[in-house]
Amino acid sequence: MQPKTLSALSLSATTPAAIEPCKLRLKACLGQGAYATVRLAELLPPSGSYSSPRAVAVKTLHRQLHTAEEIELFVREGELLCTLSNENIVTFIGCSWRPLVAEHPVAASTQAASAHRQAAGRGAGQALAAPQHPPAASIFYLQQYCAGGSIGELVRRQMVQPFKLLYSDADALRWSLHIAGALQYLHESSPAIMHRDLKLDNVLLTSPDKSVANAKCRSSAGCELTGRTGSYGFMAPEVLQCRPYNASADIFSLGMCMFNIFARRISGFDVLLSCPGAADPLEVFAAKVAGGWRPPLPPLVPAAVAGVIQACWKGEPCLRASAGAVVRMLQGIEESGELADSLPPAAQRGCVPCAVM
Repeated sequence: MQPKTLSALSLSATTPAAIEPCKLRLKACLGQGAYATVRLAELLPPSGSYSSPRAVAVKTLHRQLHTAEEIELFVREGELLCTLSNENIVTFIGCSWRPLVAEHPVAASTQAASAHRQAAGRGAGQALAAPQHPPAASIFYLQQYCAGGSIGELVRRQMVQPFKLLYSDADALRWSLHIAGALQYLHESSPAIMHRDLKLDNVLLTSPDKSVANAKCRSSAGCELTGRTGSYGFMAPEVLQCRPYNASADIFSLGMCMFNIFARRISGFDVLLSCPGAADPLEVFAAKVAGGWRPPLPPLVPAAVAGVIQACWKGEPCLRASAGAVVRMLQGIEESGELADSLPPAAQRGCVPCAVM
């Protein structure tokens, strides 16, 4: 059976918590994607509670999105997230069909409010059903806020600050284990779930203090198992070539993520420099990878870790390690103490590998 994707599961029998928009205080914008915006907000405690407001991430559809397909993808992503429970995956908090802001037409707001009351009135074990025609900007859901930002942002900062080590190899190993653990949970679910867009920008850190931060994977909505789905810098060869693929494509992406974290550079950076006239330099990079080339592993990458990376990014999907096998290999490295509080060799001399800018 083909695994489902994070956005292609049928609606489940779990109803997420209904969130009243009046309980949210919107703060800064955390990021924008092709179809949604993520903002920092404070979720106020229930009336009569002495608890402090809770920092949350609010994901809303862009206002220009009105097609049934785009709304359905967003709804299904939220619906699936509410069924996932794993320490290595960003926690789902709740959702709403009611507008976050007041300038929407009264009729649309009334329709969304009515649908919201219907959803809130259902008991546990009943399916979450979206209004037939909800206003796109009224749909939002809440997730755990990860204050450390994404590992992608961290690696990019490291590239432009080569003389200041921003995290240790022990941190890199811990985060790699968290990512692999998230994939193991997804792949061993029934039915199996694929991420399909695993990249460092989709891995968040729970704290700005890198020595204690845990890594958590977040989803990225998409559609069915189609070719070239994901990000070129992390894409498995079979996905780029529009061949049939399965959960092993996520393992290839995991290998690229581990390479970036331990090498402290983003895949395809050299291609960006060497192909300034290319329409999409990262597509050029992905084509090289699909042809069998792999970015060279710097000497600073520990040998044991290099072996795990190579087990993940093999060209033939059937030869790649499973997520569970990767978890066991990384746990073995962690238990050996080989990387405990270790710095890369260059950092021990006062610097980390430089990137020519």
